[in-house]
Amino acid sequence: MTSQRQHHRRKERLFAVDILRGFAMVLVILNHAYQNVNRTIMPYSVETIVMTVTNLSAVAFVFISGSTLSYFLYSHSDWKAVYRRYVARATLFLLFAHPLINLAVHFYYLIIDPGRFSFYELMTIGFPITDTIALCMLLSPLIIIRCKPALRALIIVMLWVITVPAVIIINPTDPSSVAIKKFLFGATRQWNYPIVPWLAIFLSGSFMGSILNSVKQGTLDLTMAMRKMKKIAVLLAICSSVLSLGYILLKVFFQNKWSPGLFDALYPRQTSLLLPGYIAVLYWLFSFYLKRVNMSGLYGRIDWFLSIFGRTSLFTYTAQFVLVFSMPDVLHYSGTLGFFGFLKLFAITLTATWLLSYLYGHYRGWFAGNDFEENVRTARAESLAYNQ
Repeated sequence: MTSQRQHHRRKERLFAVDILRGFAMVLVILNHAYQNVNRTIMPYSVETIVMTVTNLSAVAFVFISGSTLSYFLYSHSDWKAVYRRYVARATLFLLFAHPLINLAVHFYYLIIDPGRFSFYELMTIGFPITDTIALCMLLSPLIIIRCKPALRALIIVMLWVITVPAVIIINPTDPSSVAIKKFLFGATRQWNYPIVPWLAIFLSGSFMGSILNSVKQGTLDLTMAMRKMKKIAVLLAICSSVLSLGYILLKVFFQNKWSPGLFDALYPRQTSLLLPGYIAVLYWLFSFYLKRVNMSGLYGRIDWFLSIFGRTSLFTYTAQFVLVFSMPDVLHYSGTLGFFGFLKLFAITLTATWLLSYLYGHYRGWFAGNDFEENVRTARAESLAYNQ
């Protein structure tokens, strides 16, 4: 228990990871709050902006999970011990988070779309993002440890590229084959977390984990690491922009000639043409927080606020489903909110989720009594050590 408490306080923890995971959690709550709006009265431009921004959250969770797993694999001499620890964590995701999240979603569908899924179907085949992260934890370590960066990059590109043709070309008819296709590649017009493209995102985080480990071990200067991250971010952003522009041009000139299914599969979203752009944002945010906290020693209340979410991420993710999905359904608010109602729901559930997360972390002994002050001192000490 003592070692676990120390781990959740400062031992082996990275400020940038905790803060970014907390930032992603805020986007999740914003996204889920938006699910309760009346979309017939909401301007399309508002929905486009909200969904495009908040869809970064899922990519961030998977990418950061891949970064932290690879960071620990690289930084420990016995990677098998690290893997065993993550097997236990994956088991927790599958046995604890899976039923609780699907139970919360069940109440949502009872109001929004009754009859779409039975309770049994959600409990057995409901596939929240925590399930995908758990499977990536189990599948990725050998690729991260055994494959050199160039081969790993090739595997990532292959996993990403084959997803679109697989969605279009593979069209099974029997229910079991359809379920396997959705599990591996997903389907057009369906927001889920198929293992092939999301494993590519998870593995993409391994490069960030390698950079963070090199910084921690002192083999890579922090300034050089940030420059490297910014260069990667620029290249990825250019790649995403070119791909998205190419999609627009294809749709303008070939929309009436090519299959609509092709454009559905290529449509810029998390696992297709916007993915390089989302990862570019994450590289930029990592470099920003490394400079702000590790180099400059700046650690404010907002950083601490986000870190509470980051250090209790599994509990927070499960709790917010109940507050943002289930409670509005019980109170008959689902599908009825306007813009200001949406903002109000977001503010209330964000505050309530944070308080629950803080109380849970405090109860588990993960947060010191003077947690904020302790983190401020640690950030200043790390900055001082770097600048000497």
